[in-house]
Amino acid sequence: MAIIVSEEQRTIRAEIVSPRIVINWNPDTDTGSVHFQVDEMEYRDGVFHQLTPRGEYALTLQELMQRSVIVGEQEISPLLVIGYIKQLFADLHAEYAAD
Repeated sequence: MAIIVSEEQRTIRAEIVSPRIVINWNPDTDTGSVHFQVDEMEYRDGVFHQLTPRGEYALTLQELMQRSVIVGEQEISPLLVIGYIKQLFADLHAEYAAD
């Protein structure tokens, strides 16, 4: 989501981003939460100017399981995302453990 404003020969573009996403997961109960840090990233005349904190969005893993998203034209389920993250961790752990 971008907001573009022009003022006195300058173009200012602001975009809402989440540069930090934290997943809290209890593997014993399969519960937890996801927290999205919300920042506004501002560019002036195409050059990064500042990152301003705007708060946080949070949802429980139970709430996450009720949602799906469309990426391109494909619907992605939460189970696919969770499976990807778990497998990525398993692969990384195997790589680091081998060192």
